[in-house]
Amino acid sequence: MSKTYYSLRFERSDAFHKAGDQVANADNTLYIGQTDSCDIRIGNESQYEDAAIAVIEKRADGRGWKLISLSPYKEHEVRVNGTPINHVHFLSHGDRIAFEGQRQELTFSIRDDGMYNATGIVAMEKRGNRPVIAWLAVISVALIGFALLQLYKSPMSKSMKEKAMKSVYQIEVNSVQLIAFHDDGSTTIVDSVKIENEFGTAFLTTDGCLVTARHCIEPWLNLPEGTKMDTADSSTPAPVRMALKATTLNIIAQDDENDSTHTHWQMISYCSLKKPDIDNKVLLRFTSTDFIIDDSRDHIMEYGDFDHQYFWRSIKVRPSRTDMMLGDIAFLPHADSLLHRTGTIKMASKEEVVKLCDEANRDLVIMGRTPNDANKDQLISSEANLMLQITEANCTEGYPNMVIAHDGKIGPGFSGGPVMTRAGLLGWRVIGVVSVIDSKEKDWYYSVPISEIERMKNSK
Repeated sequence: MSKTYYSLRFERSDAFHKAGDQVANADNTLYIGQTDSCDIRIGNESQYEDAAIAVIEKRADGRGWKLISLSPYKEHEVRVNGTPINHVHFLSHGDRIAFEGQRQELTFSIRDDGMYNATGIVAMEKRGNRPVIAWLAVISVALIGFALLQLYKSPMSKSMKEKAMKSVYQIEVNSVQLIAFHDDGSTTIVDSVKIENEFGTAFLTTDGCLVTARHCIEPWLNLPEGTKMDTADSSTPAPVRMALKATTLNIIAQDDENDSTHTHWQMISYCSLKKPDIDNKVLLRFTSTDFIIDDSRDHIMEYGDFDHQYFWRSIKVRPSRTDMMLGDIAFLPHADSLLHRTGTIKMASKEEVVKLCDEANRDLVIMGRTPNDANKDQLISSEANLMLQITEANCTEGYPNMVIAHDGKIGPGFSGGPVMTRAGLLGWRVIGVVSVIDSKEKDWYYSVPISEIERMKNSK
């Protein structure tokens, strides 16, 4: 229920208030003085210690308020309308309160406008109660901060997942050819093999890039531990035998000063893009050479002896397990125009990748294609956590030089899929591309930072 209350208006600006500021009160006792405990602070320009100078409290008969002087010293004299008071003064509407040695004046006003509330503090016109406003500001900031924190950590909703899933595809290798490119511009198919059940994941970004893992379009890089590498051994997978032969022939030709043919051998795969959960129709056909890759990190390793030399191009750099596979990423620019659709997955910049990977245990969402029990491909979203931090110390020219390590139940077909996390109010960003499982820590998976695409674009 509303009732009568009073306000005190500051007529001049000082160290604590500005002209026009107001304090509103009703039943609460209100102290005026120089100490921190006073409800209204005024400055102390004298040589004496801070003191409480006056108090306003309810009259015993309930018919208004009274002003009481608390200090016996001349330096703390209290005046109303220019006249010093004799200890107690019954306040009236319009009274002007001043203090010895102070420029500040307070105008006392009685109000009955229905704005009084149960706390005894009311909102006033003009500047209002600055302490109340400050507390309200602090509370508002805290509430906003809490809301943002909840938004920052909230899981990806079903609708968000469905939106992202619209841009996640199955990528499949149909065949692989070893082709000789001759100096006269002609080509020769040296070897060819059909590929079955070699598929992974690709996704379309809002920038129009179709992104996947490099080994999803170059299956000869899928070299399981312990695979025998021999061009004459049938137990060596055919794509691996062909890749061995291509790399070996190129190195030998490069070293042979008498070779006048200038032939170059290249592995090319023929791929297709599908949405099996819709109609299994091929949406796009392309070759591995359509994609942009970076093979500058590849290592050429020699096997065999002088009579049987085998050379293998590997993307597995092994100074430590967390910096291998940085080259396992490929992208097809302007794929949105080829697919006649717009991507829904936004790539993080290199700065965002570092910022979003600066804390371990960050929640991640990983998307990929995997076969179900009915042998039909379906889209599965796996929730995971970041295992290792990426900091500026792990960067070269601002680009992360280590892979993203995370957990998560990732099955066959997830390779090339997006690793996403929430970037606060900016929404969800893809920060990595699924690459490989750790050969030693089976619950750990590695993904290539999406910033590698930005690096490749800028290195041209």
